[in-house]
Amino acid sequence: MKSVTLVGARDAKVAELLKELGVPVNAITADELSAWTGRASAPSAPIIVDTRGDAQLPAALAGFKRRHPGAAVLIISSALEPALMLEAMRAGVTECLTEP
Repeated sequence: MKSVTLVGARDAKVAELLKELGVPVNAITADELSAWTGRASAPSAPIIVDTRGDAQLPAALAGFKRRHPGAAVLIISSALEPALMLEAMRAGVTECLTEP
């Protein structure tokens, strides 16, 4: 099964749920996302960015999506805040989910 990369996880719930489903998880920090921007090819695994508790996306995300436009990026948010959703759209985020 394909793995996912989890960026900036606020708690272990998301990783635990994915692992229960049999999905391998690679957890990285928002700072480590910057290093991924320089990769020659886009990662094949989807990237999940946990923005719960933050009013903005990691600074490196827009640069990463410009370099790798085909990469699937999903954000998890506490609420559908208009400013965050607009920032996500501009950064090229594939999907936005709110936690239940």
